[in-house]
Amino acid sequence: MQTIRRLLFLTGGLLLLSGSVFASDPPTQLHMPDGQLSSHPIRVYVTPDIPESLDPRLRLTGSNEVTKKHTTEDELIKPFVHATNQNWVEIVAGQKVTRTGTLLLFDLRNYPIHPLKAMIRLTPALYRKGSKNDTIWNPVAVGSKDIYLGKSTGVIAYTLALVALLLIFIILISRAVKGKAVFLICGSDGKLSLSRTQMALWTLAIGVVIFGYGLFHREVPEIPDSLVALMGLSLATTGISYRQVSKMTDASGTQPKTTGSAPTTPQADASGGATPAQPTPPVATHARARLGDLVADHLGEISIAKAQMVFWTGLMLVLFLTKSTIDGVLWEVPWQMVTLMGMSQAGYLGPKFIKPKVSVSNGT
Repeated sequence: MQTIRRLLFLTGGLLLLSGSVFASDPPTQLHMPDGQLSSHPIRVYVTPDIPESLDPRLRLTGSNEVTKKHTTEDELIKPFVHATNQNWVEIVAGQKVTRTGTLLLFDLRNYPIHPLKAMIRLTPALYRKGSKNDTIWNPVAVGSKDIYLGKSTGVIAYTLALVALLLIFIILISRAVKGKAVFLICGSDGKLSLSRTQMALWTLAIGVVIFGYGLFHREVPEIPDSLVALMGLSLATTGISYRQVSKMTDASGTQPKTTGSAPTTPQADASGGATPAQPTPPVATHARARLGDLVADHLGEISIAKAQMVFWTGLMLVLFLTKSTIDGVLWEVPWQMVTLMGMSQAGYLGPKFIKPKVSVSNGT
């Protein structure tokens, strides 16, 4: 009988203990993705779900090591969207973890960010009321790590400034070597090279986006495979074009235009005879680079293949820069577009494999 009483007492204690455990609320966890722009709706995830009646608020605390603290930094910000039972994915210890909870959207377009800063580092904290009728908000969760909140105008300004400095440096070096920086994108004849121009534009566009992303997120972005393939096509086209133009030039024997010099008078040698006149070596000149070179062939005729390549290159560059800027990540170019670019470049390279006809004349 005593044994039965002990068992009943132990069972009751376990039931009471388990009931108290299940009755207690699980801890609230806050997840605010890093690297969001203040011009976009700011996402904050909370698990488990928080009823809208508890009026959750967000507080963002900065370090203020360099700039003074703004009076509005400690304000509790109310979300304009409160959605429960939402799913999202977090990276925990390098592993993707799916969580369920509440999604809060905040409007931080007026959040104070110093004009000279492209971003600000903040510690997020979530506050809520204890009950619907309370007038005091209590902290319930703090972000596991600090986050960067960026200002799009600042990121763009710093990125363009650095890229401009690099371009000026390259231009100065090119002028020291060739006299004109435009020869970077010109062929051996001095005309604008479509393949070199395309490669330069893609290098500039991808470099701007990668630097802007790295400046904002403080990490190297993941480069999509289709973008690598597109850049590879551009490089391959430039290399093949250069090779074929060199072979065509050697086969036809054509050289850049030259300017001759006045004939020299024969010079007498020691024996009194005259030695043959030695003409001054001609000075090579180059054609003047024009935008029309991008759509004209080597004969000066309009090339539909080159015009098509200019069209697709310009279209893809605009789409790439626009999508990457809006989405905040490098745009994954659709493989169908990569195929179209490849076909366009094949049409551009095709005529370069046709051997030119060399006419032999009995000129004087």
